Amino acid sequence: MVITGLHDRNGKACKQKWISTGLTIAGNKRKAEKMLRETIAEYEEKYGGIIADAPFMSFANTWLKNVRYSVAESTYQSYQQILKQHLDPFFSSKRFTIQNVTKQDIQDFIDLKHEAGLKRETIRRMKVVLSMIFKSAIEDDLILKNPCDYVKLPKAEMQEMKFYTKEQIETLLEKIKGEEIADLVQVTVGLGLRRSEVLGIKWDSIDFEHRTLTIKHTVCQIKERIESDTTKNRSSYRTFPLSDEMYQLFVDLKKQEEANAARYRTAYVRSDYVFKHENGVPFAPDFVSHKFKKLLEKYDLPRIRFHDLRHSCASYLIMNGYDLKDAQIWLGHSDIKTTGNIYAHLTDKRKKQIADSISGDFFGNKRAV
Repeated sequence: MVITGLHDRNGKACKQKWISTGLTIAGNKRKAEKMLRETIAEYEEKYGGIIADAPFMSFANTWLKNVRYSVAESTYQSYQQILKQHLDPFFSSKRFTIQNVTKQDIQDFIDLKHEAGLKRETIRRMKVVLSMIFKSAIEDDLILKNPCDYVKLPKAEMQEMKFYTKEQIETLLEKIKGEEIADLVQVTVGLGLRRSEVLGIKWDSIDFEHRTLTIKHTVCQIKERIESDTTKNRSSYRTFPLSDEMYQLFVDLKKQEEANAARYRTAYVRSDYVFKHENGVPFAPDFVSHKFKKLLEKYDLPRIRFHDLRHSCASYLIMNGYDLKDAQIWLGHSDIKTTGNIYAHLTDKRKKQIADSISGDFFGNKRAV
């Protein structure tokens, strides 16, 4: 027997209803639980209400459905992934309802993820999603306060960024000449782009007359490829002047595209994206990261992530005297604090260079060692 206890969106209790499952008590636990979930979903859809003491994941999935078109596709897919991979296994296994989850339960979840080795930023995103779910429950008058309040995240650990030096970048570019993603790597490290930004470059991003490149499209991948005509934030929408070398690189890529289209004829996949396979299919985000890793192994180069090419560009800027504001604008950070927090270790090294320079110029070797 399923007994409904529905509340409408104004928090008013609806009349209880008894629904027969038609199942015997013995041996039908899983079927009964499945029927309960289906009944909850049916009533929420039909009456626009929430079942009192609804299973946590039932409410969470309803919340996800409600925010579907109010967030970017990439954001929605990341929420969906968090619910499926992390929240569901924990909250469903313990049969939590939206109303009986406590602050300690959330803390236990956070601690469990930390012990599993997940990064603090990943755990922080999970807490944000949980907080939004419970905020929705408060708005529906199902709970009075948010159990995520005052839950503590793991202590932030300062991790030094990995990056290539100028000499290592030169070696990398020399070694991978002729490889399928060589030009993409050069543009990425030369401009300090995110993977989503370099893959989002279309021919309309390049002004050949004025020799500029504007970052205005992105391509990312969570569950599937997501193409967007927007950038991560307003600061990410930026225009770079093209050096003679970078300008020629794009000219050559355009000629190469035309030659490939003539070669493959009807089998050629036409798109506006610049970085693609010979047959015209645009590079997938995961393909680029995997290919980059394999190239480092092939040429026995120091292991870094593809994203560390961006850090390598930033390190070059800061180590060569450009200040944090210059780096912020070049990298497209919305807040200079972000730039400072990420590259604090580089400014320390820059200070050491300054100290050594001052010491050498002012004092030379006057003091005995």
